[in-house]
Amino acid sequence: MSVLLLASASAEELQDIVVKPGDTLWSIAGRYLKDPSKWNELLKYNRLPTRDADLILPGMALKVPVLLVKEEYRAAKLASAAGLVLFRKRGSVDWRRAAADMALYRGDRLRTGPTGRAEISFTLEADTDTGLTVLPGSLVVISPQPRSAPEADIELHSGEIRGTHATVMTNSALVIPRTEDTRFDASVDKDLNTRVRVRKGSAAVRAGGREVVVREDFAVEIRPGMPPSDPVRLEAAVDAGSALPAIPPGSPVRRYHVQISRDPDFSSLIMDRSFDVLDAVELDKLLPPGEFWMRVSYVDLLDFEGKFGKPRRITVAKHQVLRDADD
Repeated sequence: MSVLLLASASAEELQDIVVKPGDTLWSIAGRYLKDPSKWNELLKYNRLPTRDADLILPGMALKVPVLLVKEEYRAAKLASAAGLVLFRKRGSVDWRRAAADMALYRGDRLRTGPTGRAEISFTLEADTDTGLTVLPGSLVVISPQPRSAPEADIELHSGEIRGTHATVMTNSALVIPRTEDTRFDASVDKDLNTRVRVRKGSAAVRAGGREVVVREDFAVEIRPGMPPSDPVRLEAAVDAGSALPAIPPGSPVRRYHVQISRDPDFSSLIMDRSFDVLDAVELDKLLPPGEFWMRVSYVDLLDFEGKFGKPRRITVAKHQVLRDADD
């Protein structure tokens, strides 16, 4: 390719095209614009040394409106990559190690390993968070769109993402953020069930001919070929002391997520496990005697996890249990 596209920061949603030797505005327009006859639109967004389309200088970064760019050349950016993160270019069969700041185009695939994590940006405005986080064990397909477009920015095939303004498609649902401050999670399990949880703001979820609006602290589940479930409220954070609170019958809580550390900042965990709500967790069999810090969150029937409660100091001695089996 004679030019390299990179996402750029712009209120007008522009992309950068880096000019290479031999490029002209006409050749760039012919390759990258949906309508090459609009090559002169580039003059509106770039201060060129001359209006002669043959005299653009190699190394220049031309601003191009996203709406004019062919879909396959619209760029997203891999803002960061931690752990094992692989990418596969559209049309290729080879997976390669991904690197921060690389451009991602329509049809490119990104896969995270068991400890991998990736941040993808769709626009790079300094005061706007418009990307998403791909969590470990996930597979996504990139499909960057203008913010006004109804189509998805990314397709989630498996695993989980955390999003902001990005529109997400799964095998059975479309998730569309509705407010500027929306924060949501979307996941696809091994049975291809989609789960959407809204942490802040609201999002519309479309599936099976139905659209539901999911508000803050609510979640929905979508089974393949079915409409979304009615939104259910997520459990509040657990404010746990030395024992977990009893869960009343009929509660949507499935299990507890317990983290224990010697430090109140939980920078070094000595336990990070989930337990069924019916379990009696005997700490004297899991931990040495001593004083620790513990925090707990609920995991509901849709497999979404609530916020961690306020950390508390606990003392572990022989025969102590986290919650009595008869509670």
